[in-house]
Amino acid sequence: LTTVAFRPSPSGDGARAGSGAEGVGAACLAAALCTEALGLMSIGLGAADRAHAMARSYASSRSQGGRPIERHAAVQLLLASSRRALVTVEALVESSAVRRIGAPGLAAIFAARAEAHPLLCRAANDDLQVFGGSGYMRDTGAEKIVRDLNHLRVISGSPPELSLFVAEWERIHGL
Repeated sequence: LTTVAFRPSPSGDGARAGSGAEGVGAACLAAALCTEALGLMSIGLGAADRAHAMARSYASSRSQGGRPIERHAAVQLLLASSRRALVTVEALVESSAVRRIGAPGLAAIFAARAEAHPLLCRAANDDLQVFGGSGYMRDTGAEKIVRDLNHLRVISGSPPELSLFVAEWERIHGL
């Protein structure tokens, strides 16, 4: 990823680089990048939420030692860790969604995405662990969600790349 040098427009919204067609193109690029980042976070959140629902269902139906595994402390910790990550990412998505789409909100939305995707990957992995060894089998579907989220994490910039983008963006724009 490289940053595009956006300069403040006369209206002060920071969404234009220069004037004319160049300014419109830069504003469109910033809006597209914001929209894509929000979409990727939302897709990831939906996938991780699905993995969590699968793990909770499995934990309530699978018994070990005469009781459902959802009552075992280790499983409770995995489910709680996954749920905490989901709640955190949901808050990141909601706060990002109300930001101004375009150059003014780009750094904040990219920073939120850099934070969200590792949390989603960890949540899906925690949910996979609830299934034990069978979680790695294609039968459960949990392994596919983990793979999908790991792939989604690097689309259009991995978390470290997004962090570097945000730092450079802020340097260029004096934020």
